[in-house]
Amino acid sequence: GKATYVEASKITVGDFVRERVKHWYDAGEITAGTVERYDQLVDHQILPHLGSRPLQALRTIEIEEWHTKLRLRGRKDGSGGLRASSIRLRG
Repeated sequence: GKATYVEASKITVGDFVRERVKHWYDAGEITAGTVERYDQLVDHQILPHLGSRPLQALRTIEIEEWHTKLRLRGRKDGSGGLRASSIRLRG
């Protein structure tokens, strides 16, 4: 197929996730309570690890390392890891 130029974006992982959550809420796909829970997850599980990383520069290995950190010590207080069901991402 024909290659298409994609303009570079400076949007960060954190900003992208927040935009997606807003979109899901505006589209009626999630409730205000779910938005609140997702915001907590963004604050505690994404921003400290990947939040400031430019989305287009994000590499697979960084996602895998982040996932491992969450499994081993992802609790808010750092006392232990999270279950796989707590780490799931919405599509």
